[in-house]
Amino acid sequence: DFSDSEAMIDSFRRRVGDFEKERPKLLEASPAYQADRIDVPVLIIQGTEDRRVDPDHAHRMALMLGLFGKKYEMLEIEGAVR
Repeated sequence: DFSDSEAMIDSFRRRVGDFEKERPKLLEASPAYQADRIDVPVLIIQGTEDRRVDPDHAHRMALMLGLFGKKYEMLEIEGAVR
């Protein structure tokens, strides 16, 4: 799995941003923190063992959608990695 390699981490920082240095900008762009603006139903599918997208992200998205009364469904796949 190459996702933990320094080359991939550096690529992510260049393309998406550095969470340590650009946290406010990245939070502002996060779909979870723009849930109030979502106007369509959302389907969240998350593997419980996913290494690329931490399950906490899916739960946070569901929480935020719920707080704003948005329609969503969440499917967690037990043991799924990606």
